[in-house]
Amino acid sequence: NPQKDAHYVSKVFDAQFPSRWGNLAWGGHGALALETRSGNTSRPDKTWSAWSPPQKPEKLGDGGSGHVASPPGRYLQIRAGFGGARTVLRDVTAYYQPQNQRPRVAEITVGDEATPKRVSSLAPNGKPRSPVVKLRWRVDNPDEDELIYRLSYREESETNWKPIGGADPLTRTEYEWNTESIPDGNYVVRVIASDERSNPREEALEHSLTSTPFLVDNR
Repeated sequence: NPQKDAHYVSKVFDAQFPSRWGNLAWGGHGALALETRSGNTSRPDKTWSAWSPPQKPEKLGDGGSGHVASPPGRYLQIRAGFGGARTVLRDVTAYYQPQNQRPRVAEITVGDEATPKRVSSLAPNGKPRSPVVKLRWRVDNPDEDELIYRLSYREESETNWKPIGGADPLTRTEYEWNTESIPDGNYVVRVIASDERSNPREEALEHSLTSTPFLVDNR
């Protein structure tokens, strides 16, 4: 058993992303005093918060619980104080919610990857080619949320975006766009990625990217 006034300091916990801390729960008995501190460096330094006891602590039959008072951060450390020789700490659990990370559309490819800037009705061998244009995009999704995508287009000299596809957003990172009904010209495509299906509405994030101009030539 630890001596009176002894302390146990945990290893630094890495939440991987800036996080909001929730409840702290522990199992044990005796004169236990739990505290936490948080920061954004892997080793505690002067930028970390001071040690703070849990807010609204409650004693349970076999331990206790309370809300972590430390400010949001990526890292958390726990300290237990033992107020007597018969004090025992068996386990500690800290709950947290990582801050939502924004998805990012990193790249858009239009048509043939080898010649992405021109979409023509004639293939290189002179035979007619379908006006269907293959759109592909690459997305960085740091917290692996379920993402949806909305596509739109405009002529390079215009300012108003027009939707591509139906009313429902897309879930795949590619789309076959039939350009038969639009006039020939230089166009750009915009892809908007959103994580709204994985997060509350007020915390959902989105990101958009516009392609380089490309020529539609179906005539």
